[in-house]
Amino acid sequence: MNMLKKGLIGTALAGSLVVSAGYGTYSWFTAQVEASGTIQNSTLELNNGQTEAAIKFSPEKLAPSRITTIAPIIIENTGEEPMFVRGKVNFTLENNPNNIKPNKFLRAYEVQPTVLYNGQEIADLGWLDIADLQPLLDKWLPSKDGSGSTPNDPGQFNAGDKIQIKLQLRLKENAGNEFQGASLKVDFAFEGKQIDENAAFAKN
Repeated sequence: MNMLKKGLIGTALAGSLVVSAGYGTYSWFTAQVEASGTIQNSTLELNNGQTEAAIKFSPEKLAPSRITTIAPIIIENTGEEPMFVRGKVNFTLENNPNNIKPNKFLRAYEVQPTVLYNGQEIADLGWLDIADLQPLLDKWLPSKDGSGSTPNDPGQFNAGDKIQIKLQLRLKENAGNEFQGASLKVDFAFEGKQIDENAAFAKN
């Protein structure tokens, strides 16, 4: 009897273990949802990323009262973002066989600028000393600090916008023989930045 009881108890325990093991294989109903996405950075670009271009003069040599035309300087927003733009123009004495003082040399030249914004003329001025061109450049460019003379959006340079700066350059009539063989170098540089608050131009 005791052995039978022990056998039954053992069987019952075995059954209990089997039931317990079978219970562990059950699972709850579940459901889930997933979401994913990719964001691409925008582009801020001037002139298709071209970083340097040669300035062409026609004719290529000056004499007193002779006028040379500079091929249009083009600044185009070819990126996706609006931007602020700033520019710098430098005129420097590059070749000076007769040792003219730099200040005297630069005062002997004049420029006549014409500026188009998206094909619309916004400036057509008379002859100016070359030193007067930088303040006007600051005024024309949509740099946020300018006067807002651009017709499209007075505060920013929008994607697809284009500025053309046309210049004529001449040597004044009173330039003497000491100017023979001298060379004037003309450099333009333009830079764009985001319009977002706290965005800054690169430090030069």
